Amino acid sequence: MKKFSKKPWPGDRSGAAARRQLIQREMRFVLLRDVRRFTRQLLARLLDEGCNLHRDLARMMFYERFERRLASGLPADSQACFCEKTMNSAAEFSHPRYQAAVKYFLTHLSGTQTQITAAVLDVIEALKLEWQQIAQACLPNTDARGSNLQNLIAHISRVNPDGKLARHGLDTIRHRLKIAMAASLLRHVRAPDLLQENYGSVPQILQGLSRDPALFAALMVFLTQQVPYARHVIARSFWRTLNSMDTEQPQPAGNDNRQPAQPTTDRSAR
Repeated sequence: MKKFSKKPWPGDRSGAAARRQLIQREMRFVLLRDVRRFTRQLLARLLDEGCNLHRDLARMMFYERFERRLASGLPADSQACFCEKTMNSAAEFSHPRYQAAVKYFLTHLSGTQTQITAAVLDVIEALKLEWQQIAQACLPNTDARGSNLQNLIAHISRVNPDGKLARHGLDTIRHRLKIAMAASLLRHVRAPDLLQENYGSVPQILQGLSRDPALFAALMVFLTQQVPYARHVIARSFWRTLNSMDTEQPQPAGNDNRQPAQPTTDRSAR
């Protein structure tokens, strides 16, 4: 009987090379000392997955989840020492604390580079899921009192104290979100004739959202049935609106005329 060769298949060699390149790439990312370069690369990884989380919130969420993911693999006696060292570095999640955590993992975990690479990929995947979940939890038709959205606004303001989001006020933010998410979904409706029959033209719908608070909930039920990837569209529109408002000067009191505007083009769409 002919024996199979024990030499690796070409595909095995190319697969090993690809894994080495992946590990090298992720280690270069993890070890970045400049917080601006680190943030740009983190956002690029998220955008590759279609995720446009707020830049400062994304960074803080990554720090926390990355640290928790790798700390769980430490021996029990090392976990206490790790907590003491990182807390001494910085009480709040920050880039110095993150760097201290990475340094500790590099010296106390076996197979560190492989584990760190896996942690980066897992955390990016987790952030992508949370990106949608947060948007869904803050929808005006599911968060009637706006408490989830208010908590999110407060969180964003903490991680970006120079931002302007909270200064717009909850009512204005909710109104902008309604218009933006509805307008984004309306572009993807599969049966525009049915939409016209039930709700009128797109301009009429957007005007109606400004006047009738009950319209949004009914419209969202219709639109989520008409757009198979509605959760993704909603999340992108939700975060795009918050990110934009965090950089915009609020209108002076009394100047908010509630006229619906066409949503800005999502330049980060891929």
